[in-house]
Amino acid sequence: MPQLRTIMMLAGIGILVSISGCKDNLTITQVDENRPPENRPPKILVWGPEYETAAHIKAPLPQPWVIAADPDGADDIVAVVLRISSISIVSLIVRPDDASQECSRPFYASMDTIDVLPYLKKRTFNILNQPLQRGYNGAYTAYLSYSSLSEGGISNHADVFGQFVKFCRWGYDYLYMVEQFGLYPPALSSPRDVYVTYAEFFISGISMTVYDQSGATATVTFPDFYGIFTNTTEDQTPP
Repeated sequence: MPQLRTIMMLAGIGILVSISGCKDNLTITQVDENRPPENRPPKILVWGPEYETAAHIKAPLPQPWVIAADPDGADDIVAVVLRISSISIVSLIVRPDDASQECSRPFYASMDTIDVLPYLKKRTFNILNQPLQRGYNGAYTAYLSYSSLSEGGISNHADVFGQFVKFCRWGYDYLYMVEQFGLYPPALSSPRDVYVTYAEFFISGISMTVYDQSGATATVTFPDFYGIFTNTTEDQTPP
């Protein structure tokens, strides 16, 4: 009988230890289930367009785009931004107004151009953290225009540039100018309307970055290229 009593006591202790262990395991499992899920970073599924590195491209320029997704749901994406680290002026053609006309009109004559580069406060621009909107097709697209690449136009970057001198315009000639502004002394002896009719930029360091709620990111880069803004009249006129 003492041996039976000892066996029963040992069996009871084993059961208690087993139950205790189960309780501990159950507690640990409950803590794991209540722990917040770890954030998963966003992903860029597809992007474009494709073009060759250092290509010379006339406007309309390539419009970089991405389609992004997030494993934690579309609402976890909070922003998609465009960055261009350097936009350098390679070449400019600026032509004077046709003095024989009452209204504003570019004067396309061989060699009749004005060098405004010495008056520019800056010749290199950039785009930093420009937010992009999601389009109807789910893509985030960056629209690269002359104005966006030159931070609003070169007329913003020199003290000798100002408002138009003539306030009427000749017909549809506005289609043949990239930018129009007044040029003032000391650049000229008297104010005169002038027109950017050709502009070439080297655009480098192009990227688009997707951010989620936690700050996790996904980034894609695009090739550098030369962007050209011009018109058919300028193409046929020697600078």
